[in-house]
Amino acid sequence: MYKGRLTSQAGVTFIEALLQLLLFIVFCQLVGLIFLAVYDVSRMKEQRMEVDWEVAIADINYYLMDARVQLSSDQKTVFLSYPKEQQISRISFVNHALIYRKNAGVETIVAGMQDAKFSLEGQDLKLEAVLESSEKRQRVFIVEQVLE
Repeated sequence: MYKGRLTSQAGVTFIEALLQLLLFIVFCQLVGLIFLAVYDVSRMKEQRMEVDWEVAIADINYYLMDARVQLSSDQKTVFLSYPKEQQISRISFVNHALIYRKNAGVETIVAGMQDAKFSLEGQDLKLEAVLESSEKRQRVFIVEQVLE
């Protein structure tokens, strides 16, 4: 009744072909899941940088309230003096980050930047930044008083 397969016979059985097809499908699904995971991580990183940028803008707006502004010659630092507090603080671009220095304390406003430059035109303080993803961003802040 049952006829055994000879070892010298070439070819595959239907079950072997189904098993190979099943393994191929599983492999394709794993590759697809890995691709989706990498895509999601990169998208989350972009969204995180967007949120960090907007929080940094809000922080800079807060630091600029009631401040007298003076720009450094290299356009990487903005000096802020507050008439009520008799102290000078500054916002600087150092080591791929915007930082806020007040007295002996240092606070990172936003990290992950390739470059940042400030410019002052009248009462408009302009921040031009290049993010790690090479995306260029700029924002204009209105300042009340400008020191020469």
